[in-house]
Amino acid sequence: MNKTLRGYFAETKATIGEKSVEIAFFKPEALMNITGPPTAEALRKTVRSPSSLIVIHDSLEHQPASLSPKFGGSASGHNGIRSVISAVGTRDFHRLRIGIGRSTYVASYVLGRLNSHERQYWSQNGEGIDKVWEQIEKIAMQNGVAR
Repeated sequence: MNKTLRGYFAETKATIGEKSVEIAFFKPEALMNITGPPTAEALRKTVRSPSSLIVIHDSLEHQPASLSPKFGGSASGHNGIRSVISAVGTRDFHRLRIGIGRSTYVASYVLGRLNSHERQYWSQNGEGIDKVWEQIEKIAMQNGVAR
């Protein structure tokens, strides 16, 4: 826990393609709706531009266990993304939307437990984490970070 940044922060090197790149990970401690300010502070600490930021978040509009990358655009009703856009000062950053599907009772659904299939998919040995990393690699390659 990094008290200055108000969240969990780690930096590491990874090989993407043929290149070794530095990657910073940040998980704000704040509630989703107010994650923008600590995310912007972590971005400033790493001296990276917003266009190198990848925000991983849930999406009611996508099927469970699906991944949908996006660059820029509106928050599409997602309050956490709205907070990040406001704090960072731009919409021009990457999003990796993780589908959770939709239910009639959105609040209890979003905060509820994952079903057994999703728990397995997102577990340490499940394929979900590998799929997220594949998308991160793709974004890095498309942006010339790892060429």
